[in-house]
Order: sequence, then C-alpha cells, then structure tokens
Amino acid sequence: MRLPTNVALRAAIILSFFSVIAATEPAKACDCPPPRIAASALLKPNSEALAALHNDVAVFIGRVVAQSSWTVGESTYTTFRVLRVLKGTLPSTLTLIGISGNDTSCGLNLYVTQINLFLIYKTSEREWFTSVCAQPRPDVTPATLFDFLKRDE
Repeated sequence: MRLPTNVALRAAIILSFFSVIAATEPAKACDCPPPRIAASALLKPNSEALAALHNDVAVFIGRVVAQSSWTVGESTYTTFRVLRVLKGTLPSTLTLIGISGNDTSCGLNLYVTQINLFLIYKTSEREWFTSVCAQPRPDVTPATLFDFLKRDE
C-alpha cells in the first residue's frame, strides 16, 4: 500500500503520538495489570512479543476515520482505516467497540484523523474491543512509526 508522505500525514502522526501518550497512561481509578507490552517490541521484525500474543488479539497501525457514542453504557464505536496489520487478519476498514476516555478513566481518548499503533482483542461476542489497559506502552517516537509505515511500500 502506498502512503502519502506529506506534511499533513506527519503532523497527524505526531499529534496522535502525543495524545495516546496522555490517553494510555492509566489514571488512579484504572488498575491495569503490569507489564504492558512496549510498542517498540511490536514493531521489531520477527517480533517475539507479537508471536506471544493470543490468537484472538490483533495489532495494527490505523487512522481513526469515524467515532460514535451510544447512550447505553460506556461504549464507543470507532472506525479505523487499517494502514498496516502486524498481527491477525483485518479488513481495510474496521469498526471496534471500546470505552471512551470521556466516560471512564480507563478509556481511550481517540479522535478522527488520529494515527497510532493499536492492540485489540475479540470479546466473547466475537466483536473487536480495546481499552487503555490493552494498549502497548507508547515508547516509540512519531518518526519511528512513520518510518515503519514507509517500509515495504
């Protein structure tokens, strides 16, 4: 897949990176079990961290293209354009259920145009789900993520 290498894409990656750093750190009321996987470990060729993940887990780099909240519960449905799949089989566009950062301290604060690395898993109802506790530690720079997307174009 050929990705545009323009300033807007780079800016979106940089903004996404800093927003996920803020969004993925658990607040006091959110108790995530350590250790969380480092994003850098998932980006390595022949990654042992990826291989160790359960089969119902997928890892991808994606751009948020739409988001809608439902009034029942804390769920937010987010639609992504999948830019690169690191683990699993995903369609080019994916909608998943997650917990909005506005609803709970364990939620993800995602916004349309955001690009980042996401770890998702299937619920018992076979829907894709994510939360702040499922996300890898954001230990890569926006430039590293952008360079990874440019590989094998």
